[in-house]
Amino acid sequence: MLIVWAFELLSTAAVFYLGATQIVIPLWQGTSLFPMLSSKEKKLNQALEDATEELLAAKLEDKIQKRKQETQKVRGIRESAQTRN
Repeated sequence: MLIVWAFELLSTAAVFYLGATQIVIPLWQGTSLFPMLSSKEKKLNQALEDATEELLAAKLEDKIQKRKQETQKVRGIRESAQTRN
């Protein structure tokens, strides 16, 4: 009987714990219910954000490289004009 009573106690505690952490607290904080089930979605969203940041960084690096090339062309034109005078 003691084993059955201990099992009932642990089961009740587990149900209250899961209810609190997966339903009550998320409702209180205004987040989605059952956060333990949405961990894959969070990982995918994080991967998407990382990829977006990498794309933005690559675009900015490309713009920087183009500006540097334009600057070198302008400097080359100025130097050739100065040597002619």
